[in-house]
Amino acid sequence: MLSIDADSSHSDEAIAQMSQGIPLSDAQRAPWVERIHSQLCQHQSANKSSALAYSGLKQHHREVIFSAYENTAGVLLSADQKLITGRLAQRTDHFMSPHLRSSQIAEMDPFGTEIQLLRLDTADSVEQLLVQFDQFMSLLK
Repeated sequence: MLSIDADSSHSDEAIAQMSQGIPLSDAQRAPWVERIHSQLCQHQSANKSSALAYSGLKQHHREVIFSAYENTAGVLLSADQKLITGRLAQRTDHFMSPHLRSSQIAEMDPFGTEIQLLRLDTADSVEQLLVQFDQFMSLLK
């Protein structure tokens, strides 16, 4: 299985903008989504599975991303806002400004039934999360 971090597909311009705490527009995200989709399509063509770490803010972007594979599933992590803010503040080697947290949450479209989705709460222990994940994966087989 190939692992992909969607952040590595951002343009230099997008990274510079987010580093300054300025959110990207939907139009600015479109080429990024297309680059991720293209990479996933290449993996699909080579018959390789992929695991993608991706914010998935907009439903129409998720539809593009998940269309790369015939069989898809997602994991949605939910966390206390203070926890997210604290973790973002600790990431000194990442371009995304912690000031973007509120704009990202505000822009996130709710998840519908477009994909099979496992919802995990980070308040649960790692052991509980792993059990939930294993159960979800066994249902997909």
